[in-house]
Amino acid sequence: LTGDSFSYSFFFSSRRRNTRSGISCTGAARAIWLNGLPEMPIRNISISNSTISAEAGAIINNADSVTLHNVTINHSTGSRLTVTNTANLTDR
Repeated sequence: LTGDSFSYSFFFSSRRRNTRSGISCTGAARAIWLNGLPEMPIRNISISNSTISAEAGAIINNADSVTLHNVTINHSTGSRLTVTNTANLTDR
């Protein structure tokens, strides 16, 4: 997947492994935004071999078992990665 100045929307199922690889995006407002619910966190997300250039970094909230493997996030404001209420995050 490649893109320029727009954002991707992926719908993730909490019942299976959700994998995205090879994302290339420039000009997005936010690099990644994973936002589950306290009573139903997003689970089993894997993003790999991707480069994202955005104004703001990634937010992961109310999630479990998230893997970022070889993900480059170029951002101009804030933190690269903001994580709240999340368990089992791997960022390598």
